[in-house]
Amino acid sequence: MDRLKAEGLVDYYEGMMLHMSDGTLVIDDVSHAELEKLIEKFKPDMVCSGIKDKYVIEKFGVPSKQLHNYDYSGPYAGFRGAVNFAREIDMMIHNPAWKLLKAPWQTQPILKAEVASA
Repeated sequence: MDRLKAEGLVDYYEGMMLHMSDGTLVIDDVSHAELEKLIEKFKPDMVCSGIKDKYVIEKFGVPSKQLHNYDYSGPYAGFRGAVNFAREIDMMIHNPAWKLLKAPWQTQPILKAEVASA
């Protein structure tokens, strides 16, 4: 950042946190174990993350928006990008399918065991 300021490319930037509402949670480099605990505790409507977290998030029936590449959609730059992003978020939040999903282990036991007699 100092180099960019010195070259006159950036005058002032405090990051995106200034534009976020109170109560917004932003975590960088979350582990899958931490992510599971956060989803269980906060029960979010959606989670924006990277591709490595997609299936961890979706196993809880929570939609996941991948932000690190445009494999599925995008681009997100500029005004058209903002419209693309808003449209995708709207479709994710208002899609009733996510509330209907149940993981197999939520409907039936994963393991069965019997006590053996001696």
